Amino acid sequence: MAGVQEVVAVIAADQALSKGAAREVLDAVLSTITHLTADGDSVMIRGFGTFKLKTTKARVGRNPQTNEPLNIPAKTKLTFKASK
Repeated sequence: MAGVQEVVAVIAADQALSKGAAREVLDAVLSTITHLTADGDSVMIRGFGTFKLKTTKARVGRNPQTNEPLNIPAKTKLTFKASK
């Protein structure tokens, strides 16, 4: 699995940028996606995929060690669906 440093290195090589500049570009893209989705918008990048927020419902789970019921609260998470 590639990490941030590998992605930055590929961007830098492909676009003839320094690794610092490539990191700034990557940070700007991710920050923009985060801000737009936090405002309730979805972000679609053609040929890549769509980022959007999804709210999960509150539910009751079980502690696997004691089998006691646990209340799992509702939460919001960022999801990604790849393009076809």
